[in-house]
Amino acid sequence: MMGKAEGDVRRQDAARPSATRDVTDYYASGSLSVRFYDHLCRISGSLRGDVAFYLERLGCAPKHVLELGCGTGRVALAVATAGHRVVGIDLSSPMIDRAKGKLKRLSPEQAERLSFRQGDLLHLELPSTFDAVLLPFFVFNHLDGPGERTQALLNIARHLKDDGFAIIHACLRDRLMNPPTPKQPGATIRFADTGARLEVTWHKAELDEARRMSSRLVDYHHISQDGALLASSSERLVYHWFSDAEVEREAAEAGLQVVEQRTSFGDDAGREAIYILRRSDYKHPKRAHRPP
Repeated sequence: MMGKAEGDVRRQDAARPSATRDVTDYYASGSLSVRFYDHLCRISGSLRGDVAFYLERLGCAPKHVLELGCGTGRVALAVATAGHRVVGIDLSSPMIDRAKGKLKRLSPEQAERLSFRQGDLLHLELPSTFDAVLLPFFVFNHLDGPGERTQALLNIARHLKDDGFAIIHACLRDRLMNPPTPKQPGATIRFADTGARLEVTWHKAELDEARRMSSRLVDYHHISQDGALLASSSERLVYHWFSDAEVEREAAEAGLQVVEQRTSFGDDAGREAIYILRRSDYKHPKRAHRPP
């Protein structure tokens, strides 16, 4: 077995950027971003309060919900457990496989309300329409340019009921343009059951102004309690930025309207971009007249 000092040296060598290093896409098969996705979500400040926000917007009456970019089912499981029916879609097959594996944790009644499938939100055609469509955790930032965003919004509108709504959680332009100083590691997650840890290093983002794109190399190192390197991966994370005005314009082209915008999932000011949309032809129900 490798000793701690030797393991630390090996890990540090593996952490150094290299032109010959194999770099995979984020959420690809075998990537540690998939394997440890749930752990990474738990420490993300961007997600603080998001599930409670979605549940509050859905209300108590059972709804039919479509989640685009469902990942490993973090949001979908919570929504289904609360009594709603959920269809979760994700482009990454490994993420969907992990989401399906969680169904056995649910009661038969809860599992019956939830389904996962691999699919592309740009070319999705489902036979149902939904009360709500959710795009959590920067899914919208993966779309490249106004063409893809408009196509996605058209698909959202196509799958919304007349009185339905959509919620998009996006990353603000300023955060992508002014990323935090790279750290090594940038985050460490410790696992009490094994004594192992996961070290995550975010390298400096490469910004492409013409394509309005941020490309960042992220290194993952899974390290045993005695310092041995158990697994590692180097992954490329790509996001695209856009303005509020662009979202409003592209939504209008798709027959949708941004009816509310927030900067956090709570009552405080934050650094998120949260858009709530409805169909442009949606008419709010008239309130019953109450005598004075």
